[in-house]
Formats: sequence, structure tokens, C-alpha cells
Amino acid sequence: MAVILIHSEEYVDLTFKLRGAPIPLDNGYVIYSGLSSICPSLHELKSVGIHPIAGIPTRNNLLELTAQSRLKIRIYHQQIPLIYPYLAGQAFHIGQNFYQLDIPDYKPLISSESVYSRLVVIKGFQDSTNFIEAVQRQVDNLGIQGKIELLTRQDGTPQRRQLTLSVQIVLYFNGQIILLPIFPIALNIAILRVRK
Repeated sequence: MAVILIHSEEYVDLTFKLRGAPIPLDNGYVIYSGLSSICPSLHELKSVGIHPIAGIPTRNNLLELTAQSRLKIRIYHQQIPLIYPYLAGQAFHIGQNFYQLDIPDYKPLISSESVYSRLVVIKGFQDSTNFIEAVQRQVDNLGIQGKIELLTRQDGTPQRRQLTLSVQIVLYFNGQIILLPIFPIALNIAILRVRK
């Protein structure tokens, strides 16, 4: 994965109502794969992002979709015609289950004074102090000035969690970046994770 900076006015979030059977709790890749089966051009786009889908977690590692569940795709505004006809009002499948997309709404990105992530992983940095230093180095390399904060539990300890992927266990933190007002340009950018 590579991180790129974008000007917020050039990108939009296409928001589709999503209906169907429960989806896997860790659904990023399966959603991307399902969408790519009906919209092959998704593989060619370098700066497209798929937001996490909201729903109700179940005990068997599934996410039950609700009336508020949405598929949000962040895309460069000039690339919308490359995916819109393939996705708007269409159905796709994950395994044997089918999912229906409605006609999307679109929303331009809105500047923010802080950025939050519920999952931040940097390989090799598992204690909070070294982790914050590693995040700060990466943010500095992007030319963004900000204060890194880890979310904490009631007792003041950082929220460190565990994610199990097949046989590998990954430890991660919840965190946010509070952008400093010295660089107002930073308020007009967004960070996207894209495939290498």
C-alpha cells in the first residue's frame, strides 16, 4: 500500500445504499473483489478507496446490513464515468450471496481539522511510544504538521487491539492526527490508501 495526497475538491465519495445478506466482518477485499467482477475498470484505477461498511456485528464474524448500511467509494471526480454505469442500480455477489446497489449520492470531501483511523498498523512498532514516533515520521514525510494522539481507555492506557488474519496476529492502535493551523493547506487534503 502507498499513501498519496490529494486535493479534496478533486475527489468525491459516491454513496450507494447496500442491501443483501450479512457480509464478512473483515469485508474490504471481498467487497472490492465483488465490485470488480461487475466493474473491471476498478482494477485499473490507482486512487480509488472503498470505505468500511457499517452494520451490526454478529457472533459468527459477519456484519448484518441495516437500512443505514452504505457502500462508499472515494474516487477522482473525472473517473466517475469509468465506474458509474457498471455500479449504479446493479447487483454483485460475494460467494453465493447477492447484494443490490442503488443509484448513488455523491458528496465532495470536506476539510477537517483532525483525521481519525480505527485501524493503524505499522510493522515492527508494537509499543505506544515507538508507534507514535513512527507515525510522526510518516506524517512529517508527507509534509503534514500535526499532533499524533492515541485513543485511550478509561485507565489512560492506549487502545491496542489484536486482529487475526489466517495464522498471523497483527497488533494495532486507534489514533487520530490533529492538524496544526500553521499549514492551512493540510486542511484541504485527504489521505487515500491505494494499491501498489
